[in-house]
Amino acid sequence: MAGFLWNVFGLSANERQDRDYTPLLDGLCVPTTVLLGGVELGVPRPFMTLPSLVAEPERAALARHPLVTTEVVANVGHDIHGKAGNAVLATIRRHFSKSSPSPV
Repeated sequence: MAGFLWNVFGLSANERQDRDYTPLLDGLCVPTTVLLGGVELGVPRPFMTLPSLVAEPERAALARHPLVTTEVVANVGHDIHGKAGNAVLATIRRHFSKSSPSPV
């Protein structure tokens, strides 16, 4: 787990190193929908729900990208699949209904 936390988030027991994944957006070549939790990361504070780990600068970068559509799921943080599975399913169904050919 320590290796995962360091590699993905830049966190260890005694060090923090920023990770910037926004350059990955440059390689995006298909329309993409990103679901974001409405409980934002914000300032350090006690919390009952793990907040979304996508901070405001990254949300802005996603919103600026011409192939990205962002949707905010209210009242959930990072665990959108676990806490708002119906929103995830609705998004997937909407995506496939747009991309599926019409029946003949």
